[in-house]
Amino acid sequence: MVAGIEDVRLTRRLPLGSVLRLALMGRAYRMTAERAYQLGLVDELVAPDELIATAGEMAAVLARNSPAAMSLTQQGIWRSLDTGLTEASEYAWALVRMHWGHPDFREGPRAYAEKRAPQWAPPG
Repeated sequence: MVAGIEDVRLTRRLPLGSVLRLALMGRAYRMTAERAYQLGLVDELVAPDELIATAGEMAAVLARNSPAAMSLTQQGIWRSLDTGLTEASEYAWALVRMHWGHPDFREGPRAYAEKRAPQWAPPG
């Protein structure tokens, strides 16, 4: 099969030789976790026996955040990969302004000031 979709994106994150090796060698080559970390493909390495706990801790932190803010943040980051810095910054500001009108924008600071967990608006 043609290795295309993922590899086109990977060329924006990894050295060309690493992408070519992954794409052309296919199942005959497996990049080590250490090498993936060195290249910035993964952000953290943990011992196998710590993996589930670490993932659970990260998931718990993410679950405490505003779903609306998380969604808009991801949109801005992903779009920035396909645009120049000026356009990406303008889009990011548009997302920030969009969030200003969302109930979560007021709920977060209010909950913090009242020393309580925020009650985020339902997604959707």
